[in-house]
Amino acid sequence: MYFVVSGSLGYDLGQSTAHTQAVQMRDTISEAVLWLTWRHRGRLTAIYPCTLVALDAEKFRNVLCHSSSIEACRTYAQAFKHHVVPLGDDELQDLSDVTQESALLKRMVKQAFPRDSENQRRSIFGIMSSRLLMRF
Repeated sequence: MYFVVSGSLGYDLGQSTAHTQAVQMRDTISEAVLWLTWRHRGRLTAIYPCTLVALDAEKFRNVLCHSSSIEACRTYAQAFKHHVVPLGDDELQDLSDVTQESALLKRMVKQAFPRDSENQRRSIFGIMSSRLLMRF
C-alpha cells in the first residue's frame, strides 16, 4: 500500500490511457492489499515530482496479529470488502487500485473504531490509513 504525501500522479486502469484518474496528496494506492487477496489493476505514473510512503502489507498483518486493534481492523476489513468488491463478476475489471478519501470510508473507520477506543484508532489504524486519521 502507498500513501501519496506530495506531488501528483496519474492512474490508468488496465491498458487504456483514455480515462486517466488524478491521484494527489492524501489518496492511497492499493489499500485493498491489506484486507484482500489483490492483483494490481492499472498503471501509476508520476505527473509531477512526488513522495510516496510504502506500507508493507505482510509486515502490517504481522504487527496487527499482536495488536489490541485486531478485532476493529477485522470489522473495517469486512466493510472495506463490501465497499470495494462489486456484486457482479463482469465489474471486476473496473476495480481501481486508487482509494480516495470519502465520507463512506470515514464512516467505516468510525464504525470499526468506536469513540471509546480512540487511542487504538490513532495507533495501528492511523499508520495504515493516514488519509483518514492523520494530517500530513
